[in-house]
Amino acid sequence: PEPLPMGINTSLDDLFYTRHPDGYSGFLVSNRPGVNNLKSKTCCDDIYYWEQERIKVELLATTFRLRKKDEKANPPLEGCTVQVIDMTEASPLNLDAKTNPAGNDFNFTLSPDRSYVVIAEREGFQPDTVRFNTTGIKKTTKVEKRLVLRAKQPPKSRIVKRDEPIRLNNIYYDFDKADILPDAEKDLQFLVNLMNRYPDMKIELSSHTDAQGSDEYNERLSQRRADSAKTWMIARGIAAERIVAVGYGEKFILNQCKNGVKCTDEEHRFNRRTEFKIIAGPTSITIEEEVKEEGQ
Repeated sequence: PEPLPMGINTSLDDLFYTRHPDGYSGFLVSNRPGVNNLKSKTCCDDIYYWEQERIKVELLATTFRLRKKDEKANPPLEGCTVQVIDMTEASPLNLDAKTNPAGNDFNFTLSPDRSYVVIAEREGFQPDTVRFNTTGIKKTTKVEKRLVLRAKQPPKSRIVKRDEPIRLNNIYYDFDKADILPDAEKDLQFLVNLMNRYPDMKIELSSHTDAQGSDEYNERLSQRRADSAKTWMIARGIAAERIVAVGYGEKFILNQCKNGVKCTDEEHRFNRRTEFKIIAGPTSITIEEEVKEEGQ
């Protein structure tokens, strides 16, 4: 149960309280003092409209280009598109997207007690993503988020041979979840396009965790994540029999951060990854990789 808005319940006769679906306004009948009380202050019932102040979270998102070696600060980047996604429920909800051709500031009105992802994109740049929540906000609040985009370099070609694991760098998951996040879709779409280009190719799609948690738990979690990525690709037209989803858990740690070894979160994150490798079809394929600007 939630308390009534302030001023609704009094010591007088307050009847027929109603609330609009948004929860912020409604009506009630009351004999409280008012302009229509002709005989006495509380003689007569009247209909009153009530409205509660709406709590807003005003987001200011600003976009910048990652500075070069000879620059002291990240300069503003104009012409970006910024998208806001509500991640509170199981299915992400695209709330709004704005493009600012002549500036680097973007304003959005959000709600309290929600989880959000903000993605900034511009042609020729790698997108940047910010995650945050508005849990516990009790009054209208202004939130500022900075997004920094890296300039892309022309891709370079690479020959990939059968059974050679290729890391998909942008596929991350929320803690203890297997849902595909919006910023992971780019890498999965790359893989879908690759399999369309090589229609006889069959792959193993594997998910790996770090060594935090029990071996059994991590293996189950990684299998859920691999299955989730496979489901995403099947929904975009790739036949299920062409993808073998495998959750390896913490079996293939890439650094020293095995069970019992104290490591930073950055070191643990290096082991949390999704990979694919060719297991049937062509003996080698050509892929294009993005090249980061020197010094970034």
